[in-house]
Amino acid sequence: MGKIKILTEKVANQIAAGETIESTASIIKELIENSIDAKASQIDIILEQNGLNKITIKDNGIGMDPEDIHCCFFRHATSKIESLSDLSTITSYGFRGEAISAIASVCKMTITSRSASSQFAIKISLMGEKLINTSRAGRSIGTTVDIESLFFNTPVRLKFLKDSSSELKKIEDIIKQFSLANHNIHYRLFLNEYLKLNLIPIKSIKELQPRIIDCLNKDLTNHLFYFEKKTSNFLLNGFLSSPYISRKDSLGLLTYVNNRFIKSSILIQSIKIAYDTLMQNSRYPLGVLFFYIQPEYIDINIHPQKAQIKFLHTDDIQKDLILSIKSFLSNTPWSYNLNKESNSTLKNNLINISPVLKNKRERLFPITESHNALLKQEKEKYCDLKFIGQIFNTFLILEKSHTLILIDQHAAHERINFERLNMQKNKIIPSRRLLFPQIITVSRVDLLTLLEKIKIFSEYGFELEPFGASQVCIKSIPIELSDSQAKTLILNTLSDLHTENWPTSLISFSNKIISTIACHASIKAGQHLKTIEVKSLLSQLDAINYSTHCPHGRPVTYAISSQTIAKWFSRT
Repeated sequence: MGKIKILTEKVANQIAAGETIESTASIIKELIENSIDAKASQIDIILEQNGLNKITIKDNGIGMDPEDIHCCFFRHATSKIESLSDLSTITSYGFRGEAISAIASVCKMTITSRSASSQFAIKISLMGEKLINTSRAGRSIGTTVDIESLFFNTPVRLKFLKDSSSELKKIEDIIKQFSLANHNIHYRLFLNEYLKLNLIPIKSIKELQPRIIDCLNKDLTNHLFYFEKKTSNFLLNGFLSSPYISRKDSLGLLTYVNNRFIKSSILIQSIKIAYDTLMQNSRYPLGVLFFYIQPEYIDINIHPQKAQIKFLHTDDIQKDLILSIKSFLSNTPWSYNLNKESNSTLKNNLINISPVLKNKRERLFPITESHNALLKQEKEKYCDLKFIGQIFNTFLILEKSHTLILIDQHAAHERINFERLNMQKNKIIPSRRLLFPQIITVSRVDLLTLLEKIKIFSEYGFELEPFGASQVCIKSIPIELSDSQAKTLILNTLSDLHTENWPTSLISFSNKIISTIACHASIKAGQHLKTIEVKSLLSQLDAINYSTHCPHGRPVTYAISSQTIAKWFSRT
């Protein structure tokens, strides 16, 4: 006798509900999405016992006609699509027609709704998809959904619900996430009849900063900056933090695609790479990114809760995204000297520390007219500040009105050299031939990757040749890299390619080489500088973008106010 059986529709629906409905928070998410799709301008979420006893979602949207109310409980009943081709033009939150059916299968659900064309509302109650009652009701235009006896028929799911306080925190986070993308809606959260959360409508995205700070639970005042960028592929706007504020994980980055909150590794990775030389490799900035793209270039139908997304033309999108964010970061809005004048040049003189270092820098970083043309002069520059002195032969001290500015001389010169070499990427980086070529063992897949990209490696000073079926011979490397650094860099780049696409890996690869060369060519900590050398360093620092951090993400400057110093001495 055969063992395979076809599940009943009831069991199938409960399994499907398990993919979509995990908790009270996931129910509220689905119902808020329905309210937004219904063009609601006010959404009330009312909870009893943090939602474990009862959930009510009330909106003032367009409501439903009587015919639609009776149909909405059926699985795959939707007003958003009719054919498969419609999936490529979806702009609404819901489209599968699964949420209401999935929720109704695991609770007692009552829907009361009225449209503008009806003189009265229709009220329908179900218990685990079984119809209990249908009646007329009084209600203004809009919809109310009541959820009770949640997971009454799936005790295992009920047992695994987190404690009520934890569920409440998730619910608050979800409401706040919606309030960022759909900030023109009034959201209210009531807990046992008490107003817990009141998020009033916000007209402009530029006024979102206080709400973002509240969502991220971190003091980002004066560290969060608005940006916007339009390309041929997408529209981008949002708020990102200065490199001084970071986390060890990406939880402080909220990313939206077409106003839908999405956990997108592509977007997160792009932001991290854009900050690559502004903060340490293990850190992430904070902020909110809104990404708008034509629906036909994305696939939202890959995850039960629509929490993930796939992009078409990922490489092109990611390259443009990285460049867009880097362009915003190049303005260094967090720098203490914000006022910039464009279309002017600043004369550059290499620092004459010693004949040996001077020759090295002239060989690696010749000043070109094209470089001069890109430089910007600032109204308030480092070189115009009062130079107090050098301490520990490592840090420079400057005075600016009521502020002391400390500058790490090595980090500053490293950033200067990095920017100059970065502008010369189209030129081949000087290399040296190894007296004893190195042999490294790689997988067959990595060997094929190396062979495909061997020309690009050569542009960065590497001469590589296949050596047998699974080995590579390193004959030449960039002149400023040691043998071990070069070997590690190649292996790390190959490793990156397993988790990143090539454009992303190439940016990281390029930055690693250039930052290493810049580091070796820079003034060292512990090196005494003459005043004229300090002035020259400061002039060059004034002339570049990204002057606040070295390529490895360490800060170049640190400011201490006179008030802070006064507090050290108990002066008020």
